Amino acid sequence: RFNNKIDIRRGDRGAISIERGPLVFALPIKTHWKLLKGNPPFGDWEVFPMSPWNYALQIDPLFPEESIAFETKKLSRYPFSPDSPPIVAKVKGKRVPWWTLERNAAGRTPNSPVESDQPLEDLTLVPYGSAPLRVTEFPVLKTGP
Repeated sequence: RFNNKIDIRRGDRGAISIERGPLVFALPIKTHWKLLKGNPPFGDWEVFPMSPWNYALQIDPLFPEESIAFETKKLSRYPFSPDSPPIVAKVKGKRVPWWTLERNAAGRTPNSPVESDQPLEDLTLVPYGSAPLRVTEFPVLKTGP
């Protein structure tokens, strides 16, 4: 039986990642694949993000169970398919517009805690293996005055 305890791992600059048992949770990013050379499916590909990815999470790392809700779903034939992950984590976050791409990859994670004047959004995180392009380490939103 797996451990159901939520683990918040601290990363560089105070960023966090969310783990539960053997699973690491990630924000899936919609993608556009561009063939650079070769013949599909064995070519060289370039992958572009087509959905927002630069979020800070509204989570108290000391009491994560108060801000993360897990939902389990029916196990499909392909359990970690991007279309039907068996479990998701529901969290809230705000975009951090100044956290941008650098050299065609996510720039360095901003120092936590961060402030953002963007609206609070509902986010769905999936197991790492369910997202071909993903973010797993997030800055934490500043709370209070």
